[in-house]
Amino acid sequence: MGQLIKFLIISIAFLIGFILLFFGVKKINLKKDKKYGIFIITILSILTFSNCANSQINNNKTANIIVDGQSDRMKKLNNTIEWQHFKAFWQNMDNVSPQVTIFNQNGELEMYKSYDFGFNNNKNNNKNNNKNNNEDSYEQIIDKLEIHLESLKETKLINENELLAIEVICKERIKHLYQFNSLLLLHKMPPQMDMNINASLENLEFKIDTLIGFKNNNVINQDEYQKALKNINSEVNNILFISTILSNYNGSIYEGMQSDKNILDNNKKYFETHFEKLRKQEGENGESEKKYLEIKTKLEDIEQSFSTLDELINDLLKFRS
Repeated sequence: MGQLIKFLIISIAFLIGFILLFFGVKKINLKKDKKYGIFIITILSILTFSNCANSQINNNKTANIIVDGQSDRMKKLNNTIEWQHFKAFWQNMDNVSPQVTIFNQNGELEMYKSYDFGFNNNKNNNKNNNKNNNEDSYEQIIDKLEIHLESLKETKLINENELLAIEVICKERIKHLYQFNSLLLLHKMPPQMDMNINASLENLEFKIDTLIGFKNNNVINQDEYQKALKNINSEVNNILFISTILSNYNGSIYEGMQSDKNILDNNKKYFETHFEKLRKQEGENGESEKKYLEIKTKLEDIEQSFSTLDELINDLLKFRS
């Protein structure tokens, strides 16, 4: 439709120009060279106004990124005090900045930025280990999360699988931001899947912070915004999948290599390959078969939330100032 309007505007410009060129303007005597000037000026003026209009439309699209396209469910949810309180809780996690560590590397100062710094970010774990004077301890944040989840359940606007997914992603984020990473104490290379969830949590925090920064500075357009949300949703889904496996399995899954991409499909492959080997060793109806089916059921439940969880996560990233 926009291209059609632009074509009509240009056609009208040429028509007016030719009329002025060959027939002149009534009651105004113009020389031929001046008629050419009017012809050119007319076209340029109309094209300029056309471009200004298009620019205004594009700017409006960018300005409306945060509010357009809400479903009826999300409109109702945003009218509840429970969702608004949970949004504030989620944004408190978003507001945690990465720690910057500067160290000497072969005589040159190097800078390392990471959210994965364990107790350093937990005010609860100071030198005196005084848990009574801190209101931001890991345990207290988890308690607040549980209260929010109960409140969200009462709205009846978020189903059980979505609530489970929200609980998992929040607990993983809180653990990553406020607890020490035990992988740092291992004397051998951790399983790839364990490393992958840690990397995905780091990526999630960086992607959220980057998106918020771009939005607050108005340097992101509609297409870029949607791509950024899609990347964040993919990271969330990857974390949910790995977390579901690791939290329900006491063993280690030594599948995959560091050179593999940390994506959902690869982590699915690691899970299937690991249990396929165990089931072949134990035969049918072994303990590995039972554990596989148990985890598989939980994975199916969490994956059912993926399609609708996206709009919840996307909404949590809106209305930022």
